[in-house]
Amino acid sequence: MSDDADSPDALVALVRALGPHCDAAYALLERPPTAVDEPGVPNPQAVWSDVESAFVPTWTGWTNENSQRRWHRTELPDHLDDLAALADLTRTGVGQWFLHTLALARDDEWVLVAVPHSRFVALSNASRVRAAASDALAPYYAALVDGEETLSWTDGDRTLTIRNGSICVDGDGSGHCWPLSRVEAVERVGERTVRLGWADRSHGPVRRAVGRLLRTPNPPERVVVPDEETRDTVADAIESFRASYEPS
Repeated sequence: MSDDADSPDALVALVRALGPHCDAAYALLERPPTAVDEPGVPNPQAVWSDVESAFVPTWTGWTNENSQRRWHRTELPDHLDDLAALADLTRTGVGQWFLHTLALARDDEWVLVAVPHSRFVALSNASRVRAAASDALAPYYAALVDGEETLSWTDGDRTLTIRNGSICVDGDGSGHCWPLSRVEAVERVGERTVRLGWADRSHGPVRRAVGRLLRTPNPPERVVVPDEETRDTVADAIESFRASYEPS
């Protein structure tokens, strides 16, 4: 959904934009909350102490619920500020694991489901929901993406697909995806090639070393397509995503 740095702000913005249109929220929390003592960083232990009275523990039988994680329900929009305070905890890894999953609902139908530590967010397809979410995300490096596969083609024994805001390459018994949010440049080369420039996300020698040890592949710098029409379709799709992803 969003760039690493903007993810917490984007999640809080979604909660505040969609919460007034919902009647309940569910938070899957890791108990007990861990204290974080860093200047300018929200402390899960302190925040939970402040908002706990607004949440009612409930056993749901849903995925990931166990003796250490339990769902908590709160009423919306009455406790929107309390819910936003929980969402704001995702600025740290500790907070992302304390708030394992967040869900908003209306009339027992899901409106939003978010898993902060994986930066995963799913939204209802209702036009009002998606319009409100799009407006909320406009100031951030974030974009709504269609969950359906949008483009797919073959290059030799590889299958390439653009889906869920990523470009994926499958072949030789393995597959990898790279987020289009990392694409900095798109260039049409000849009739059948799209050249991609990628932002450097290595974050120093430790991250690079880990990447080598795990054999993390580099994203494709050249994408070969069957014909000129497909070249333009692929390039246009990536450029369109980049345009929607940039803050407005």
